[in-house]
Amino acid sequence: MPDKAWMLSAPAWTQPVARESPGTAPRAQGEAARLAPSASQLDTTRPVLIIDGGSSADLGLVRSLGFAKIPVHLLTSGRASVTTQSRYVTQTHAFPHSGASDEECVARIRAVAKSLRLRPVILASGDWALQLLSRCRADVADVVDHDLHDAQTISNFSDKAQFARIAERLSRLALKGWTPSDREFVAGSDGEVVSVHVYVEPSGRILGSFTASEAKVSPPDAGVGTAVTSRRNEQLAALAVAIVNKLEYSGFAILQFQVDAHTDAFQLIEVNCRYGAWTELPSRCGCNFPVAAYATITEQPAPVLAQREGVRCWAFFALEDPAPFFWQMLQRKPR
Repeated sequence: MPDKAWMLSAPAWTQPVARESPGTAPRAQGEAARLAPSASQLDTTRPVLIIDGGSSADLGLVRSLGFAKIPVHLLTSGRASVTTQSRYVTQTHAFPHSGASDEECVARIRAVAKSLRLRPVILASGDWALQLLSRCRADVADVVDHDLHDAQTISNFSDKAQFARIAERLSRLALKGWTPSDREFVAGSDGEVVSVHVYVEPSGRILGSFTASEAKVSPPDAGVGTAVTSRRNEQLAALAVAIVNKLEYSGFAILQFQVDAHTDAFQLIEVNCRYGAWTELPSRCGCNFPVAAYATITEQPAPVLAQREGVRCWAFFALEDPAPFFWQMLQRKPR
């Protein structure tokens, strides 16, 4: 992940962008919202493949798809993974570990995809899975469908020097440039970290955005949010839309910001082109981005994405899917 940050002032767009503007109402409003189907109206017969990284990111993605009754096939290198215990996993398949060669991984993806009755969709929920699928997309293009942005952009967001050049390109959106700032050195508390999730159709239309703040982080100051709360921040949502428009980005992205306590400016501390630890929260608050991605990839009208505020989500625990939580507790070694 990039360890540089961009210092952001309040957005002051002086030039219109060619694609959807920051001020455009989200798709969940107006006529488009009235015409958009619900997730229950989708044809969900095509399965989804997920490469298991053993984290809450994979679990959140599995549950989000499961809410819409989309069949999920989990490619996993070990039965000890918490995600294998979810009731929403249709079937598990043995998969090479993260140190395996690309050739081994590609061969297994192809074998699993060909064993299924219908052509599957594949979604990325971890850095290793994202980089693997991005590098090897041409090798699996005849057996799976995906919505990944181009490989160069994905690589750029993971490279510090390239990330800095992107910041310079965005200077006309009131982005003042980046400063070296590892996450743990950004002034302010973890409660001031805000993530913006956004999904963009290939045409450039924004299907929706979602903002939330971390309430608890593990490990403190440098980890992922284990308790997150749905809280709308229109300023950052508009800024995120401006950024993806400027980059002509399509697909799913998470833009994470933090407030500098000394300047009150927002810092963009990372951009992810895959689903993360917070995926489940938006899905429980009216913004199921994995289902929107599934609809887009399978060429169906996407469901409405409209954020509900005030909902909190804890990593691993879900009342209707408790097994992963208890499995995680059993895997912990006594101190």
